[in-house]
Amino acid sequence: MRSIGWIATIVALVGAGPALGHEAGVDVRGVVVAADAAQVTVRGADGKETRFAVARDTRVFVERHGAKPAELKPGVRAVIHGRERGGRLEAASIHASAPAGSVPSAPWPAR
Repeated sequence: MRSIGWIATIVALVGAGPALGHEAGVDVRGVVVAADAAQVTVRGADGKETRFAVARDTRVFVERHGAKPAELKPGVRAVIHGRERGGRLEAASIHASAPAGSVPSAPWPAR
């Protein structure tokens, strides 16, 4: 009977892991309109443009590889996870696709 209690506890903790690891904030999916070292603007599916400030700790990835905000090109698809900080939106992480016509390198070795 005690093992059922432990199993229930483990299942509850594993299920809560993703929720506990993701801080509340603003998530936007769309197309990059403009980007530089200080800010990134994305247009969502509804046509609304959202501007995010880029902080020192903002993580940027293009096709799963580390990148700099200025490497984001207008027209690429992106997902930005942000938070409100100091009355503005600040990007915590930016995940973008490679620009059209580029050939992304494989994120892991082929078998």
